Amino acid sequence: MSVDIQAPDYETRLAILQKKAALLGRDTAIEPAVLELLARKFTKSIRRMEGALTNLIGYASLINSGNAVTLEKANELLADAFCEENENAAVDIDKIQKKTAESFNIDPSEIVGKRRPANIAMARQIAMYLSRKLTTHSLQEIGRQFGGRDHGTVMHAIKVIGNAMENDEKKIYAVQFHPEVMHTQYGEEIFKTFLFDICSCKGDWVMSSFVDEQVKSLREKIGDKTVLCAMSGGVDSSVAALLLKQQGYEVVGLFMKNWDEPDENGRCNAEEDYGDVKSVCQKLDVPYFTINFSKEYMDRVFKKFVEDYKLGRTPNPDVLCNREIKFGPFVEYAKRLGADYVATGHYCDILKKDGHTFLKRAADENKDQTYFLNQVTESQIENVLFPLGRLQKTEVRKIAAENGLSTAEKKDSTGVCFIGERNFRNFLSGYIPMKDGDICTMDGKVVGRHKGVYYYTVGQRRGLGIGGAGNGEAWFVLKKDVLNNVLYVSQGEDDVLFTNELQTIGFNFISGKPEKDEFECLARIRHRQPLQEAVCKITDGGVELTFKNPQRAVASGQYAVVYDGEICLGGGEIK
Repeated sequence: MSVDIQAPDYETRLAILQKKAALLGRDTAIEPAVLELLARKFTKSIRRMEGALTNLIGYASLINSGNAVTLEKANELLADAFCEENENAAVDIDKIQKKTAESFNIDPSEIVGKRRPANIAMARQIAMYLSRKLTTHSLQEIGRQFGGRDHGTVMHAIKVIGNAMENDEKKIYAVQFHPEVMHTQYGEEIFKTFLFDICSCKGDWVMSSFVDEQVKSLREKIGDKTVLCAMSGGVDSSVAALLLKQQGYEVVGLFMKNWDEPDENGRCNAEEDYGDVKSVCQKLDVPYFTINFSKEYMDRVFKKFVEDYKLGRTPNPDVLCNREIKFGPFVEYAKRLGADYVATGHYCDILKKDGHTFLKRAADENKDQTYFLNQVTESQIENVLFPLGRLQKTEVRKIAAENGLSTAEKKDSTGVCFIGERNFRNFLSGYIPMKDGDICTMDGKVVGRHKGVYYYTVGQRRGLGIGGAGNGEAWFVLKKDVLNNVLYVSQGEDDVLFTNELQTIGFNFISGKPEKDEFECLARIRHRQPLQEAVCKITDGGVELTFKNPQRAVASGQYAVVYDGEICLGGGEIK
């Protein structure tokens, strides 16, 4: 028996969108062409399609003053959603051929070749069948991609495989369904009947069986390898240690103390975090200890942090902390202890290819931390494990909760690594004295007073203390003149903050320079910024980046990070 429950077609999807917009009383807030765009783009998930419509209606109501959302604006607002949908829907004939060949342990070229041994012929017919069912290609197009075969051959393959799946004697069955079926009135009953009555399944397999098999396999491969796992007291490093232990590694937890000073309330966050580390390690039955890198942090990270602020720059100490501490003294310490690997709770991954170690973006794009690792070197990460690289943040918290870890619900740390959530201006004033000065427009008109240009960032809108001066529109910081202690601002349109180009002071290529000095790439100038198309040109002093689209508020002292697809090539400090 073959049950083929197809996704709604284009006309049905469009009707769903029109009905939803009308029910919400917003059928005039979205141009008809936009509804047609959504119906074309979202072919797999109705829920995702309806969510996109809701977002556009919200934009029209709250941001666009009730005006209809145009086609151009919809493409801009939903660019990331369209990309995600394409990734989820990216099933093509080439992938089907490769996966089928892999399953039959043959070379993909055999799928499209002329040879006809039984195993190859069967694999070819299955690949043709799946190409017809999972793509929108015609019989003729499928035939062309299978070595130029005619549509009759494709039809025959589809019939052979279809008949095989319907043959009770062979006990081969197939079902294609969408998860939504389970939520229908008789959905669960339908699947139970199919699986247990028709297919004679026993229902004695559980997920833990798979986990046990994988753990056994990993133990055989790993042996008694030791991992020194950096533990911060948060949920991410806690789950990293848990996963490593489950995989058969000998895990040792190490808490790094990088900052000795209490906050303005006299509280030392390090003590609280270490308490959480002890709790988790005791739960996992792994040894743990602490080491103080405060001096190294002061010398290698904090001094530069203060000096950069004095120069009017906007430094990123988290980047330096990774290079100079977490993947510097920490890795060296692990080697001295004889550990085979080190591990952290960073959201990123490692790719081994052609004798090199590459830094790879995380599966959870919202949590990806490759930006903060742009200054590490290949030698620093070649023996590093990132257990969270293929996990979503929601999955990490679920794993922690299911295993009774005390950090499961602990709030993620925010702010600068050593400052945490304390008042940044008060903290910085202890190292750079406050000095009042004028806030001026670019033509020299004084519109307010500041308490120190160091405390402001280019592009900043809030906290300027100007209020409703001028025409009542928002003010924003244009530049900082440290020498004359003047903060320059503008009001209204912020076009002057946009630029297509930037330069870096030096540049760290993690796994070596690319072969070409000029190449197309993806880049970002801040954490969590969507990746931007750009051209990277290597110069004697660093790199020059030319972006396809203008970038707002490029801040000196921050980092520009460059990517080749999923691989983080490295980064440089913005000039």
